Amino acid sequence: MNWQSLAGRDRRALLIGTVSILVMLVSYRGIPAWMTWRAEARIDARDAMQQSLQMNQVLDALPPSLDTLQARTRLLLEHTPALFVGGTRDAAASEMMDAVRTMARASWVRIDDVIIIQDTAGSNTLSPIELRLHGVGDVVGLAAFLSRLESGPLLLAVRNLSVTPESIESAANQVEVLDLQLTVEGLALVAGDSALGRP
Repeated sequence: MNWQSLAGRDRRALLIGTVSILVMLVSYRGIPAWMTWRAEARIDARDAMQQSLQMNQVLDALPPSLDTLQARTRLLLEHTPALFVGGTRDAAASEMMDAVRTMARASWVRIDDVIIIQDTAGSNTLSPIELRLHGVGDVVGLAAFLSRLESGPLLLAVRNLSVTPESIESAANQVEVLDLQLTVEGLALVAGDSALGRP
């Protein structure tokens, strides 16, 4: 029995049955698969849009970040001559101690003892250095020393100052000798192999 031998009504019935079976197969298998694909496509599209939005935000923030970085770098380079530069914190602290001793000698103040305190735990390129000084001088020398420390080209600040007379039995016409204890703070630039050095 073939298609040609079937009556017209049988052909229609067979055709309708075949179409019905195909529709059922598509309905039971094709539609769920299509719905799953559509849901996954929506998720992928949403993820792609979020990634695109995040990328646009990063790109939008890049020029201001570069401007800020350039401004900070320029500011650091401008202030480098006022900092104590060294390949290590110890080298920078030694440079600061030498500079403070030189200022003391120029002011006729004798430094007897120096204690260096620095942040050895941190890893910052810029770190504070503190010098606790004990010395001897007169009031004129002390004034000159303080002036050199705080108004010189180097970035230094006197944080604590204690002044007591070395002797209460000095003659009236003799310059009074003072016992000085002060804390001086500066900033170290740990440059390592960097080219940020003092010219």
